[in-house]
Amino acid sequence: MEVSVDTNVARRNVLNYRTVKQDGVELLVSPDLARNSENLHIKLNQFLFFRNLKAVVELTNGVVLGARAM
Repeated sequence: MEVSVDTNVARRNVLNYRTVKQDGVELLVSPDLARNSENLHIKLNQFLFFRNLKAVVELTNGVVLGARAM
């Protein structure tokens, strides 16, 4: 399973999303993910003018999404 990170919400209905604000960043989290997650980590990698966001989520049942298996 994969966690999706999107920076474009232009035509989306985001009224049901939970808003989390930290360090000047506003994060919209789906209701199901907010209800079932224990931890949510967002990492920004930048190379020249390319930016890449990566999300790693630990669910309340202990499953981790978005991290590579060792």
